Amino acid sequence: DRLKMLMQVGGGADVSGASGTRISSYQPTGVVSGLRGIYKRGGFVSFFQGNTANVIKVMPESGVKFWGYDFAKSVICADPRHPRIHERLLVGAFAGAASCVAIYPLEVAKTRLAVASPGLYRGVVHCMQEAVRAEGPLALYKGLGASLVGIMPFSAVDLALYNTFKAELRRHRRSEPSTLTMLGCGALSSSLAQLATYPLALAKTRLQASGM
Repeated sequence: DRLKMLMQVGGGADVSGASGTRISSYQPTGVVSGLRGIYKRGGFVSFFQGNTANVIKVMPESGVKFWGYDFAKSVICADPRHPRIHERLLVGAFAGAASCVAIYPLEVAKTRLAVASPGLYRGVVHCMQEAVRAEGPLALYKGLGASLVGIMPFSAVDLALYNTFKAELRRHRRSEPSTLTMLGCGALSSSLAQLATYPLALAKTRLQASGM
């Protein structure tokens, strides 16, 4: 995840100010060489730079997403037990948007911590405080528009495909899919959704780091 963000932001675009270089000067060019470069510059610990914000946000993000999906299904679907494909897409889009808005300041902090020069921030709270001090409260919502435009189709495609795959397998086999099959459905649906919406994820990351 950290390698992905460094490649998205482009470490070569350093911005120097009173506090020195704020964005990491390292610009990875590939997956294997990039991972080696991160390790060379900070050891094993540098792979997890910014991960505290990631861990903090993942629980409320997932909780809100699945709550939002069930809530929207009960409101939008004519028959919540057998939603149609367009209903699944709408419900997934709502769930994605709700989870995105709920934890967005942590998303900004995660990105900035991951791409920052080592030692620039002391932690999640310090990162958020510095962003607000330098750029105002709206700094914690930079890229929210691109995130919503991206997360709504991502969640719509991801959740709709996942639940469609699961329902079709259940119908054909007349039994609950195994855990391994469910993992396969989740991996396939998320991969297809990621491919469909990746340009917006790139725009989101660059906007989140733009104030640096």
